[in-house]
Amino acid sequence: MKKDVIFNKIFYFTFLFELFLFHTILDAESVVNHNNLTTKELFYSCLEEDKKSCEYLIDNELQSVEECDEKSTCIAIAHIYNIARQYNNAMPYLQKSCNYNIMEACFELAYNHELVKQYLKAKKIYESSCEYGFMPSCYNLAMLYVNGHGVEVDNKKANGIFFMACSNDDEQSCYNLAVSYKNGYGFKADRLQAKKFFKKACDLGMQSGCNEYKIIDSADFSITIKQHINDNINKQDKGSP
Repeated sequence: MKKDVIFNKIFYFTFLFELFLFHTILDAESVVNHNNLTTKELFYSCLEEDKKSCEYLIDNELQSVEECDEKSTCIAIAHIYNIARQYNNAMPYLQKSCNYNIMEACFELAYNHELVKQYLKAKKIYESSCEYGFMPSCYNLAMLYVNGHGVEVDNKKANGIFFMACSNDDEQSCYNLAVSYKNGYGFKADRLQAKKFFKKACDLGMQSGCNEYKIIDSADFSITIKQHINDNINKQDKGSP
């Protein structure tokens, strides 16, 4: 039951970069470091987890929290800090955007608090953005209860949140709910319910949900253990291999 960061799509970063260039004082095509990379090339190198590129951008007059635009450059600059593993420095930028009800920023702010083990702060932000209708925050809130981070382990409560998020088409929540039904986490194991939610996760585009659904769908759970034993005895009586 893995928690995923949702901001890993290259098209999203491309969009952020265009906004970043529009608002920042740096020239996108100028050569700005000893590797002869332009600002644009540095930014993409940073996105590819090159810490030195991120640090170079950070050291060369990124906008301050007061200067950045909450709908664009605040988030872009926060990503640069995050990739450089400077989570605490990213938080003020994310907080500014979150204050304007940009739920993606609220999500990342809460996740940053998790990364530095400030679980109660993360929980509070996840709760508020989940109530606002941002399903990834609901999912990560449930995961706090699964992992016992800042709260007591409570699979039943986690399942309730997974169910709500799954009802709003969050595929990861559907998958985790199916796993709970399959393995009996938080309530009695129920393979038919597991099959139902693996199917929904699959329909929403999650390949691991499809894989689990095929496994369960191929099994005949209508056959009891007693029937299975009797069938084997009958085969042996008839000399079947």
